Amino acid sequence: KDIAKGIRKFLLTRLWKKDQLVRARDKRGKAIGKATLEDYAYVAHGLLAWAQLSKESTDYVDVEQIVDQAWKKFFTPQGWRLTETSLLANAYSEVMLADGPIPSPSAELLRTTLYLLEERENVQLREQAMQAISAGQEVLLEDPYWFASHARAVFQLQQP
Repeated sequence: KDIAKGIRKFLLTRLWKKDQLVRARDKRGKAIGKATLEDYAYVAHGLLAWAQLSKESTDYVDVEQIVDQAWKKFFTPQGWRLTETSLLANAYSEVMLADGPIPSPSAELLRTTLYLLEERENVQLREQAMQAISAGQEVLLEDPYWFASHARAVFQLQQP
């Protein structure tokens, strides 16, 4: 438990500043690189696990802030973006991001959001989650193999 608490402290004091997650910091504390959807999704997932362990409402607030920023930065009406900004003029969004060696970051953020909503009501996050599920439904039904983590999120939503 002490190790998890230390990781939480590191994430929130060194990598999370002013509604922004950074990938890393150099020896002088300067931010190195902007965090991606994957970074936000897995940090939020880990902090949610801590909040479920600690059962402290302030820990859920921390998770909610990170989840909220992730949705704002990476989810658009056209779908998910992996990065906040793109060097390509015609960068596109995907309705649903496929799984790879690890679960899709969009699915992880979606699952974390759904678990968070069991603890804290947030109408905006609920609407965004439902929009993401609805938008990706056709893709999920056409090829569930590549979107198993999204299917898991949909099943999670259907649990009592």
